[in-house]
Amino acid sequence: MTRKRVLVFNPPISFREIRRKLTQRVKLVRGYYRDVEICFEQNGITIRLNGIDLREFDFVWVSGSWSKRDLAHAISLYLAHYNRPHTIVSEGAGTSKLVDMVHYALHKLPQPKSYFCTNTEYLRRAEVIGDFCQFPLIAKDVKGTFGRKSFLANNLTELKQHLFSIDDTTDYIFQEFIPNQYDWGIIVGNGTILSAEKSYRNIGSTAFMNHASAGAKEVFVPIEKVPKKIAKLALKANNILSLQWARSDIVIDQETQKPYMLETNRSPRMTRRSTEVDAFATFINSFGV
Repeated sequence: MTRKRVLVFNPPISFREIRRKLTQRVKLVRGYYRDVEICFEQNGITIRLNGIDLREFDFVWVSGSWSKRDLAHAISLYLAHYNRPHTIVSEGAGTSKLVDMVHYALHKLPQPKSYFCTNTEYLRRAEVIGDFCQFPLIAKDVKGTFGRKSFLANNLTELKQHLFSIDDTTDYIFQEFIPNQYDWGIIVGNGTILSAEKSYRNIGSTAFMNHASAGAKEVFVPIEKVPKKIAKLALKANNILSLQWARSDIVIDQETQKPYMLETNRSPRMTRRSTEVDAFATFINSFGV
């Protein structure tokens, strides 16, 4: 008789008592979020628990505290995509960069090779992170804005130094660094591109992100001159995430010219006297108010 394996995340204290009440056809397996790793590679994704793909379990009971709600949501999306039985988690409170990246991966949007694990595991997995993403790599705060807690590590020593100095509440996604000269910022409203810009880092800048807040130069581009592959990515991202208004940031590999999705910002900053202001006004007017 083949026993059905049921994985339970955040198993209750009375786990053994529950086991005794189950039939012999069920094997209950403890699952802890600290043992989860999420690997984004090329256009795909794998979520594992202690090296086992979650799709291999017959049923997964997904639950989590407030601090792990986005991870629970990400796991639920993954299992639902592959039609694996599990408890559904779709609460709005479970949204973050991690959840967006899972959506991108499941819909085959290109994004940099990335790795996620919980913050209690960073130092223990530092070498795994480095081997998977390769150096230099970027650590991005899963719920951060303007890259405030993000950092660039050129080698394992730098990565460990940063990890020792961070607080114990920040969750990071570790991501390969794509050599680039600029990012695209594409604002989409109601399924239409309303503004487009290229952001260039200043020559000689030590910043690794092309943010205007970090001194990057913004060059606004007429919508009709946005390359089709860039427009398609931005429109698809908004559609996948069911967003009426957002800006997608897309980085271009300077060697291959291949675009990669970085993130979709629900509340992008507006640059004065730019097409972003026009986009906002167009969006509001579209509702006939």
